[in-house]
Parts: sequence; structure tokens; C-alpha cells
Amino acid sequence: MIHTYRKVSFFLLVLVAAATCSIGVAQERTSGDSQLLQGTWLADLEPGLKARLDLNGKDLLYVHLQGQRETVVWKGYFSVDEKPQPKQMDWTPLTPGRVPPSLGIYRLDGDLLLVVSSKGTRPAAFYSGGGSYRPKTVIFRRVKSQDEPPTVQPNQ
Repeated sequence: MIHTYRKVSFFLLVLVAAATCSIGVAQERTSGDSQLLQGTWLADLEPGLKARLDLNGKDLLYVHLQGQRETVVWKGYFSVDEKPQPKQMDWTPLTPGRVPPSLGIYRLDGDLLLVVSSKGTRPAAFYSGGGSYRPKTVIFRRVKSQDEPPTVQPNQ
């Protein structure tokens, strides 16, 4: 009888420990900047070309908007590392192997998000220009209301 009690007690202890660990992992996935980044972000890339970044959980969708046309540029997952300075953001494609992950840095300041990334080496700083050797920093602003359309009108 005591032997059975010990087995049941051990089983319950393992079950509680496993449940606690899984709750901790679930909280880790949506804590800190990962949680603050959730939602829709818009950016002006150049005259007539906008970008929309949708972050939902760990899912990422990056779309170019030109007039009424939307072109999916990136679909996959994102992760952040808040420890290094500047903070790091990685984009992993939905279908690995077709394109390499995008390694980036980001800065979150309220409703502004600066992102610069590369499919090669992670950028070390934010750049205002672009070009073959320096990827351009994209400045996103948060879409604050679900009523505000995620697409941008052509003459705005």
C-alpha cells in the first residue's frame, strides 16, 4: 500500500512539475517585447510604396502595398532577443530552405518600431541609407485601432 502511495505521489509530482514548466514556456513566448510587438505596423518605403507588418503570436506577415495591390513579401515566424544591444529580431520563413532566415536588429519606442535586417550577416547598426552593403532601416508605426484600415490610401 505504501509503495502504491509513493508511485502515485511521484506521478503527481512529475505531472505538477511538467504543468508548471509548460506554463512558464507559454508565458515566455508572449512576454516582454514579443508581447509589445503584437499587432499591425505600417511603414512608408518610398513614394507610392508602403509596407505592412503583422505580428500575431510568433507568426509574421510582411506585405508591400502599392495602390490597391498587396504583395506578400515574407510569411513565417519571428523571434526576438532583448539581451544584446541593439536588440535582435529574426524572421524564419514558413517554408525553410527556399529563402534563408532574415537576421535583424530592432528598436521599439512606444508606437514606433525600427527594423533593419539582412539575409546574410546581422546588421550592427541602424542605417538611413540603403545599398548593396547597407540594408535600409524601416520605420514602422503601430496601427492603433482595429477600425483603421491596414492598407494606406495612395495619396496619403
